[in-house]
Amino acid sequence: MTDLELLGKTIDIAGVIKASRETRVMVSAGGQTYQYKTKEVKSKGETYSGIAVDGKAAGSMYAGKIDIISNDKGAGVNTKGDLVSVDDVVLTANGDITTNKVNAGKKVVYKTPKKVRIKGETTSGKKVQIKAKETEIDAKVITGYLEEALGEKSI
Repeated sequence: MTDLELLGKTIDIAGVIKASRETRVMVSAGGQTYQYKTKEVKSKGETYSGIAVDGKAAGSMYAGKIDIISNDKGAGVNTKGDLVSVDDVVLTANGDITTNKVNAGKKVVYKTPKKVRIKGETTSGKKVQIKAKETEIDAKVITGYLEEALGEKSI
């Protein structure tokens, strides 16, 4: 699998990121250090109260796997465009996470000590995992549809 890595204190996505099904797209925001050889991101423990990763309505991502990380304490993730992955979509933040449309061939994972807001539609071939203090769902959520329709060997 090849990698496309976007790193910065804050990241605004206002266009389409379209990668191959063999590409992992990682978007990581906040005060952080990055080890190129190991692909490891470590937070510096800084604080930021805004949206660290902001995906505008036109800010869609299509890839083999999508990882969105907001490292700073209190910093959130907001995606209004599509997040579409053959594999997993993983969103990790120390602030609120809001998504509008997520489609993963395997899992959709939300991790935050704050609030997760799922809007629009979330579709997962296997399951949706949420680890948050609070969850608000105003969406159509579909899980396990591929396994049931096509059989496990088709995935």
